[in-house]
Parts: sequence; C-alpha cells; structure tokens
Amino acid sequence: MSEIASLFAAIMAGDESTFRSMLAADPEMAEARDPQGVSAILRATYHGQSGFAAALLAQKPTLDIWKAAAVGDAAQVAIVVEENPELLDQHATDGATPLSLARGNAPIAGWLTQPREPR
Repeated sequence: MSEIASLFAAIMAGDESTFRSMLAADPEMAEARDPQGVSAILRATYHGQSGFAAALLAQKPTLDIWKAAAVGDAAQVAIVVEENPELLDQHATDGATPLSLARGNAPIAGWLTQPREPR
C-alpha cells in the first residue's frame, strides 16, 4: 500500500496514531489526494474526523474553495471567489459544490448564495 493510500486508510479508520505519525514524518501529506482526487482534508471532514482535519490544516496546505468551504474558512472562500468567481458554480472531483461543503456553516452558506454581478 502506498504512503498516500495508508494515510487515507488511517483517516477513514480513525487511526489517529498512524495518521499523526505519518503526518509528522511527511508534513507534505497535508496536500495529498486520493485516486478520486479528493483531498485529505475533505476526506477527514467527510468521515467526521475534525481532529484529523485540524492537524492537516496546521500544516498550512493550499486551500481551494472546496477545502475552505468544508473547514469553515470564510476569509479564504472570499479570497478564492474574488480571484475566480466561476468556481462558485463548479464541482469538486467528487461532485461536491462549495455550497454543499459549507453545510452547517450558515455564514459561509449565506455568503455563497448572495446575489453577485454577472460573471
């Protein structure tokens, strides 16, 4: 099993010990994506592993609109949308939209649904 596959297996299994030791050995794993293109942060969020997502975020990975929406980083969502407004209507590799990932975060969801100038 590859290192990336092992990281994702640890996330999905909730194996905090393995996850933390892998991340400590290679902090760049915070940028990892699975074969479907889903980031480690999104996978951790999808599996309810908020502590894992926080550990990944502590490594300061690049946050695209989908990761930023999923982890509740409103400032980063705004920055990304300002730079690339077309991303509001695009789907992540797994089909998620920024709005669907912001579920449970009323401020971000509200901001994402505000009327904007035509693109």
